[in-house]
Amino acid sequence: MRWAVAAVLLTGCVSIPAFRGSGDDAGADTPDGSIGPLAVRHIANAYREGGSDGQAFGTYMMTKAGYSIPTAGIVDGDLVLFIANVDNGSNDFWNLPTGFTPILQRFYGQDGQTYVAGWKIAASEPQTYAGMYKVGVSSSSAATVSLLAVTGYDPQSPIEFAVPTDHQTPTNPADIGSAGLSTTADNSLLIYAAGADWTPENGQNTYELPSGFQLLTFVGDRGDTPPHWDWTCQVIAYKLQATKGASGPLTGTMTGVSFSDGTTPIPGGGWDLLFAIAPHS
Repeated sequence: MRWAVAAVLLTGCVSIPAFRGSGDDAGADTPDGSIGPLAVRHIANAYREGGSDGQAFGTYMMTKAGYSIPTAGIVDGDLVLFIANVDNGSNDFWNLPTGFTPILQRFYGQDGQTYVAGWKIAASEPQTYAGMYKVGVSSSSAATVSLLAVTGYDPQSPIEFAVPTDHQTPTNPADIGSAGLSTTADNSLLIYAAGADWTPENGQNTYELPSGFQLLTFVGDRGDTPPHWDWTCQVIAYKLQATKGASGPLTGTMTGVSFSDGTTPIPGGGWDLLFAIAPHS
């Protein structure tokens, strides 16, 4: 499926169809995160455009020095996922919010971009997650952050597998495909996140998700009305894998459309992160 994504932040709560219908209360009856349907919901986005020092967009005003994102909607026992990326940076640029366990942090690409993911089990969370970037590291601070919450997961192994892919060389459109992974439990939840390390041009971004995945959220570093250019953006989607085993390779693309004529794709080096969450048994 292909989506135009320039100005929209998509939020909501999604229950995996094999277990229960969707709705704002999906998973809300399982505050300890150990029973009930395996379900994922999008909590919030934060973002900042880095082209002008001190300029920021969004309800929660990120700065050149760090980030802030609201936690409203998280309940105790949720498995909380923090996924973020920034233009340039380093392998230790992001400081995760207090209490988060890192899944990975990677700096890659010819132009340079850093993406990070971490998790925690919610317990009396603060009103916002906030943190400072590593000082003394080159970055435009054009950044995006997303929070997700999962219920019905296996509390003994909250993150079953995580497999990243870095596409170092820019392509047209950017490759955000994954070799896939192999799950060990039936009815595992696959979560896919991706973005691109763009070459310097102007435009707006579109994407194509891997087959069978449903959109959770997209956010760019500006999020205002196009035309504009997002140095950073991320798309997050999910899929239920009913039978344990190999997911097979995933094919996806992300395209930056030239500002000058509205049609010419811009090369980018894609990144993608695919991880699996097993259901509570």
